Amino acid sequence: MSQHPDNEAGGPSTRRDREPSPDRPVREPSRFAGLRFKKKARTDDAEQEGDGHFHLRAMQASTSRMPISHPFDRPRFTTASDLPDSSLVGPSIVRAAPVDPSRYHRDPLGEHRNFCWAQGLAHAFTENGTHCVTALNVPWVLQLIVGAVDISLRSDSRFGIEDPLNWPQLYSPLRPHLPFIPKCPTRQAVCAPLWLTPTPHDFLRANDDPSGEAYGYLSSRKLRDLRLIVEDLDGMVVIFQRLSPAPQTHIIDELLRLHAATRNALALFAVPSSFRNVVSLCGRLHRCWVECWALMRWYNATQRLPPSSHVRAKVPLEQGIEGCGVMGAFCTGQSVTQQLYAASVPVWYVQVRHMVGNIQTEGRQPVPFTQPVNVVQDVAIAGGDVRRRAMAGEAHLAAVAEESEALLDIEHTALPAAFGLDDEEIEAEDRGHKGKGKGKGKAAQRVLALERFKSQEHELLPARVAIWQEALSSLDLSKTCEALVGLWFPEPELLVMPQNKLRLLVYISNWVSTRTQLFALLGRLSLHPPVTQNSWRTLLSRFPEQSEEEKQASESQRTPASSSKSTARGSASGKATSSSSSQAAKKEAAQKRHQQKEAVCAYFSALFGLKERPLKLRVEPISSFVWRGTAYALDRTAAQAGRMPLPADVVQEIAWELAEVTFRVEVCELDARMVPRRGQRALRLRHELLDAVFVGGHWSKPDLPPPLKGLWAEAFSDRVECLESLRLLLLRWPSCPDVLKTQKFQPAMPVDDGLKLERAVVKLYCECAYQQFGRAAALPRIVPPSLRAV
Repeated sequence: MSQHPDNEAGGPSTRRDREPSPDRPVREPSRFAGLRFKKKARTDDAEQEGDGHFHLRAMQASTSRMPISHPFDRPRFTTASDLPDSSLVGPSIVRAAPVDPSRYHRDPLGEHRNFCWAQGLAHAFTENGTHCVTALNVPWVLQLIVGAVDISLRSDSRFGIEDPLNWPQLYSPLRPHLPFIPKCPTRQAVCAPLWLTPTPHDFLRANDDPSGEAYGYLSSRKLRDLRLIVEDLDGMVVIFQRLSPAPQTHIIDELLRLHAATRNALALFAVPSSFRNVVSLCGRLHRCWVECWALMRWYNATQRLPPSSHVRAKVPLEQGIEGCGVMGAFCTGQSVTQQLYAASVPVWYVQVRHMVGNIQTEGRQPVPFTQPVNVVQDVAIAGGDVRRRAMAGEAHLAAVAEESEALLDIEHTALPAAFGLDDEEIEAEDRGHKGKGKGKGKAAQRVLALERFKSQEHELLPARVAIWQEALSSLDLSKTCEALVGLWFPEPELLVMPQNKLRLLVYISNWVSTRTQLFALLGRLSLHPPVTQNSWRTLLSRFPEQSEEEKQASESQRTPASSSKSTARGSASGKATSSSSSQAAKKEAAQKRHQQKEAVCAYFSALFGLKERPLKLRVEPISSFVWRGTAYALDRTAAQAGRMPLPADVVQEIAWELAEVTFRVEVCELDARMVPRRGQRALRLRHELLDAVFVGGHWSKPDLPPPLKGLWAEAFSDRVECLESLRLLLLRWPSCPDVLKTQKFQPAMPVDDGLKLERAVVKLYCECAYQQFGRAAALPRIVPPSLRAV
């Protein structure tokens, strides 16, 4: 055998010593090849003579000077013309190029048997020089998020570089799936619309009030794309539950929670919202979807890991969606770092500088930190200030999750003092009921609400369903109530039963102007606090400014009555000061009522988010409005003459919609009190049951015209399906009787048996509503003839 010319030991040649063949490329020398040339003197031709150690140093030096390219350096913005059939995208959108695993796993040290996962491909030192960040499987080092973090809402409803959706964060053992959050895929991906921020062109306005804030919906085409994406996730969750190798209980619970949160966010698109809330909904849906996807991918990746934590070979990177990769994470612990490296996610190992070994930095120059490029950092117009501050890591990741959910929760809206059932308002409403008790108490509330338990007939008021009215009238009002709860919406009797036609016009005008704003509150995770009937009356009875002639006429009507009362009072008492003291008391009471009305307007202004244009006590009524696609004029002249200011059937339709929304909201709130379970899964279960009871788009908002089947239907066959769904809802209540547990509604059951079971359902509902609310419950009403679907 021939000897290798450089083999000083003169041993036999090996495969490595042979001449390279055309079909076998020359391999770079091993990192330890230089040890064989330790005694050989270097010459100028050392590199050509096979000095592997010198060649290695030269290659590393040249590599360190090469510009580093990675997806975060590339433009990740596109326009609507770059995406097929997409108008959601704004002037810019985060994009990521497909991952090239061969480029990421390029080993500058060459193939060798002594592989070390902690060697890394690049490293950087912090600004103060105390820590070293090593990129283990990508050739760049991203900016590290450490210390106190300010969590601010950005204009795309994310939280900027501090958001795990936009940038890798410190690893959190309580949220181990966050490193698997996918980057923005290519435009061919089905789920690409999740990363797109809506533009004003994607917003369809629902209200026609030019002076107020615009409320509307996301365009149907965009909403259809989001629904298809969520349906794909539904299939992935089902497959994961069936095929995954025995996932632990807490993993399944977290997966179902995220899946329920995704479904809850999608359902809220059916409720009218402001453009700002539509953007928040898209951001919330994006977050829940990608976290659900990441959790399943994280579990499947960790299940593939070998029992031994020692990594003996390079691991290809996680491909993500359409090969665009995943976010990765910064780690401070060796075991977690090694586990994530083996799980195929980008990892940056953070160490104290004096603890870094030579193997991680030898022959390689440090690189600068890669700063965020094209990550939205401008704050939102409203609510974009620093919402919270927390330390980077688990604390700030938990704060981001909480703030993302809080954007859709009315409980986190800053409101003035709530207008509950205080002594003053109960006493004011109870004025005229002598001997019935005063102040705050259950007896006063029962007597005060006595008229609401009776059926009231009016030409503009749709009648209550008979079987529900019978159950309400037969309640035992001597029983004590657990609480005194106000009204989430005004009663239809207040809206349509004023005797004065001008007052009716003002009530209809104010309701139509605020109707969409109130319905938009239904698109939150929790409802707004209930208020008293007096507060709703103040909101609806905001009359316009009186002219000079109207003021003089009003004063002339008050003067004779007040003077006659003063004369009678003076002749009886013989004191001239009684009239002046009475006038002072009346003036003080009027000022107090005026302050209370202003406080009510301030409360609703904060509830609607009208900071720039708060509600006023004096407002001009609208001249016309659009109802079901038809414009109607409010005839003020006719109202002043005592005639109807608009068609009576339109008033009936408005009253029926208000009554139906109030009934649905009270069913939801009553179920929340009877089954006090919190969380996304409990909320999703409640909404699924309500969707089955109230057929249509969204459980809280009825369709106009409503479908033939419903609790309001005259024929029992048209009510049976909704009644069965209502029975399933009541089965969860503690006071559910045995008859509802043993029997169920069926289309083929005898009508008499069905009516008997229906009475049991209605009776249980009315009794529980009285016990929990301390008043008469809102009931379904018969659909007006003009609204009945043909």
